[in-house]
Amino acid sequence: KSLCQMVLGLVMIPVCMGLVFWNENNLVVNEATADLVHSAKVYKSCVPNPSATGELVFVACDLYTPHIARSLPSPLSPFLDDVSAASISWAIEIFQWKENEEDDCEDTDNGGQKCTKKYSYS
Repeated sequence: KSLCQMVLGLVMIPVCMGLVFWNENNLVVNEATADLVHSAKVYKSCVPNPSATGELVFVACDLYTPHIARSLPSPLSPFLDDVSAASISWAIEIFQWKENEEDDCEDTDNGGQKCTKKYSYS
């Protein structure tokens, strides 16, 4: 029984260390986020301010975007029938490869064969 408790204690040490690291890391990230939000500038109007270029700002105003569902390609239209956005972009990628199959058979001690298939792609 004491051996089991010792093993359990040895397992608990790295588990506890991992949990403490995870907790401290979350604290650091949360503190950095809070500092960033605290340093942000708050603007009352939705008029662009050139002095805030490149800085984090908080602005509360209505955002109106055009309906672009009618200009989408026909394959996307069934999925995005009511889309309001500034733009939508996508990239199509096609991959092609040739599968090569090779059998590697070895004789076993009892007179049979053990075969392994090896696949390669080019």
